[in-house]
Amino acid sequence: MANNEKLQNMADLILEAVGGKANVSNLTHCITRLRFNLKDESIPSDEEVKKIPGVMGVARASGQYQVVIGQTVGDIYAIIGDEIGLDTSSTISINGHTKKKLTPMGIVKGIFDGLSGSVTPVIPVLVAAAFFKMIVSLLGPTMFGVLTPESDLYVLLNTVGDVGFYFFPVLTGYTAARKFNASPVLGIFIGGLLLHPTLLDLAAQAKTLTVLGVTIHPQNYASTIIPSILSVWVMSYIEQFFKRVIPNSLQIILTPFLTVLVMLPITLGVVGPLGSYLGNFVGQGLLGLSNTGGILGVIAMGLLGGFHQILVMTGMHHVLMTALIISLSESGSDPFVLPAVICGGAAIWGMTLASSIKIKEKEEKGLAFSYFITSIIGGITEPALYGLAVKYKRLFIALIGGGFVGGIVMGILHVTSYSLIPVANLLLIITFIGDTSANIINGVISVIIAFVVSFLLTYFFGFDKNEPVLQK
Repeated sequence: MANNEKLQNMADLILEAVGGKANVSNLTHCITRLRFNLKDESIPSDEEVKKIPGVMGVARASGQYQVVIGQTVGDIYAIIGDEIGLDTSSTISINGHTKKKLTPMGIVKGIFDGLSGSVTPVIPVLVAAAFFKMIVSLLGPTMFGVLTPESDLYVLLNTVGDVGFYFFPVLTGYTAARKFNASPVLGIFIGGLLLHPTLLDLAAQAKTLTVLGVTIHPQNYASTIIPSILSVWVMSYIEQFFKRVIPNSLQIILTPFLTVLVMLPITLGVVGPLGSYLGNFVGQGLLGLSNTGGILGVIAMGLLGGFHQILVMTGMHHVLMTALIISLSESGSDPFVLPAVICGGAAIWGMTLASSIKIKEKEEKGLAFSYFITSIIGGITEPALYGLAVKYKRLFIALIGGGFVGGIVMGILHVTSYSLIPVANLLLIITFIGDTSANIINGVISVIIAFVVSFLLTYFFGFDKNEPVLQK
């Protein structure tokens, strides 16, 4: 009961600090953060929010006001959701489309927010599919040779693994509709349209459709995400328009029909091809950067590994997640983002373990070790970032150094990830399974190097020798 009262009080204080129910246009959450979309982002005081017991930090990123809480985030989300009248089983905006003054930065934030809100809910499906693909790789002819490509079990497991990626347009059609306050079933409808066999056959034969003088070039949208997200975003405004102008008695009949009718030429003729181009651009751009074969790709991987945890603090790491998913869907592998990110996680592990050994003060020592456990097993790094790195600034040297060196080694050895798991814990090394045993070995070596470099930098340079916590 006392714990419930504590959570209730924390939720009340957070809601009050962000301007109350009237200032919240949307609320979602991830593993550790509440993610508010606010009508007036100037209302919250970051320092005041940080003072609320249980709050680890705040970040303003992707058009959201993010409150870092930790493992109780789901409980706080449910409480606040009830208080503001939000259906906490979904992520639909409680106030529809919120009008904001258009600025270049606002547009960029809106794009990141839309992508993150549409892609993040799909991750559990990707994780399930990735595990099936991983099992196929482990048991298949390129690894242990237990299964042959002709065996029924191999075919079944491989098919299940493909489903999660092939039906991306349908999955993101649904999640994007919830994000943009459109009808989820119409989002699914649009995603299904992009995957209809007739259109896929026309795309394979390079044939076109001419409707009312308009030429449409069908494309294969399987395993893509941006075409459906863009289409549903446009659809959300069209649907809202028809809901405003059509009498209530005719809504259920005319609104879905007219919405889809308008979306047909827009989706197949404009937004779909544009989204496909953008997706290919991002995916191929990442592949091109990592496959330059020169110093540029290696340094880029090192920089991403070194500064990944800083991106986590700003909330911008979800942009990387979107790029990662695009890369996996386009090519089935990721030779850039995830390998570097894993090195950034290994740097956290090294920093926290070394801190727990270096620190002598009993309570702080115990906290440092708990941060090590929560990061390497739970995959939650915010406690370590806000509980150690922010408090002892020199530790950022260890994080950047370990992640950078590990990323450099990853780049030199051309390590590639072939799957996705939901948390950044030690299990991430299994994402290296999917090609040759050398890839796994090189990946593990890189992770160990990132860990060791961060550990040594922390132990020898991470603390001022006069820090009170180093004294017994």
